[in-house]
Amino acid sequence: MDKFDYKVLWNKFHGVREDWFDGDENLGPEITTDLLSRYGAEGWEVAATMQMVAGPTHKIILKRRQNSV
Repeated sequence: MDKFDYKVLWNKFHGVREDWFDGDENLGPEITTDLLSRYGAEGWEVAATMQMVAGPTHKIILKRRQNSV
């Protein structure tokens, strides 16, 4: 059975601008192809995106296959 790890990137207002976050790490005001390529090199791929009505306005859900033990 395949097992996966998941990661959620989300955005929120941070001061006067809207920034993206990976946990506590502030990724800046936009998701770039360089950033997505870095995650891709680590085995992450985009599984879904969400637009929320309240709270963080957008989320990007990433997944990667866990290594077999």
